[in-house]
Amino acid sequence: MSNKTLIKWSAVCLATVVMSGILHAEATPMPSPSDGSAWPGVGSHSIPPPAGVNGWFKDNRNWFDSIKGSSQDGIVFVGDSLFGNMGANPEGKSSYYPGYKIVNRAIGGDTTRGVLWRLQEDALSLNPKALVILVGSNDLSAHAKAEEVIANIKSIIGKSAEVKPEMPIVLCTITPRKSPVAPIDKQWLLDVNQGIRGLSSEKNVTIVDLYPVFVGADDEPNPEYFEKDLLHMNKAKGYPKLAEVLTPVFEKLNLPKN
Repeated sequence: MSNKTLIKWSAVCLATVVMSGILHAEATPMPSPSDGSAWPGVGSHSIPPPAGVNGWFKDNRNWFDSIKGSSQDGIVFVGDSLFGNMGANPEGKSSYYPGYKIVNRAIGGDTTRGVLWRLQEDALSLNPKALVILVGSNDLSAHAKAEEVIANIKSIIGKSAEVKPEMPIVLCTITPRKSPVAPIDKQWLLDVNQGIRGLSSEKNVTIVDLYPVFVGADDEPNPEYFEKDLLHMNKAKGYPKLAEVLTPVFEKLNLPKN
């Protein structure tokens, strides 16, 4: 086979592969959880679990990468399963936020250092009109220190401001939790939330205090809004309540609708 023929044959094969969808870009592989130096931020307990990085994290991020073209210019949600379980639509449509383009880039099991690592590729590269952040609960599950969680959230804010200096950032406090599977000292959560509230002076940051919205009269998670695990919001009333809180914030920030 001549070089000219080989080049033509290779081009045909490549075109066939691309058209068949076999060849596709993949998200950058996340570092090993055992290599703490490869992750930005602080805290040895603030790195996503190995099962996540090597399993559903990869699947989620590859899917994010495959729909990057249709995910531009929306309101980007980042964090863990508290946002992730809300679901996502490739076109950015959400029944909870009619009229707004919602781009959900939250992944169950993620931590502050995980979000910080993937922030540019999964979120900031999408030219977001605003960033909505809810993260830190999994850090607490791994017994991270409150000051480490806050330092990483502050780094997320700082990195976002470097890339998009005028972009609004909506930073949420962590919702109440009482999971027997992943128990924590309630004071840890209260300390992190107090630290989050203290970031209100950061440029373009709006604090949304979700804790009092989702807590019951007994200072425990209001079961009306949560799954049986008293950790994750339910879709019947939890996510509609979240939208009820966030939508007026979007309106006040004058975020564009489609």
